[in-house]
Amino acid sequence: MWRSWAKDACADGIPRRSLVVAIVVGTVLNVINQGDRLVSGAELDLAKLWLTYLVPYAVATYGAVSVRRRLASIASATDSMAKERRAWAARKAASTVSGSSPRAKTKPR
Repeated sequence: MWRSWAKDACADGIPRRSLVVAIVVGTVLNVINQGDRLVSGAELDLAKLWLTYLVPYAVATYGAVSVRRRLASIASATDSMAKERRAWAARKAASTVSGSSPRAKTKPR
């Protein structure tokens, strides 16, 4: 399970989009959380700095992977339903051609 999540997290531009989100959101949050230290020139709390960028990256990645997997699940279910519908139509067409419609049957006397 983790391998498939990791594979999805590294696919189709997800890392790039997550990085952009992390840079924008992380910068805003760092200015809010440590703005006074930035202005005064005091030493920044590096743990807060890294976490403030890491959390938005993780959330954006999780959201993108979740949507990707959900859409894949829906597509799979739709494909399965379409196959069932085609099979039903083929059975119906075959029974109509052979003249053995299930409704045309009568009880023997």
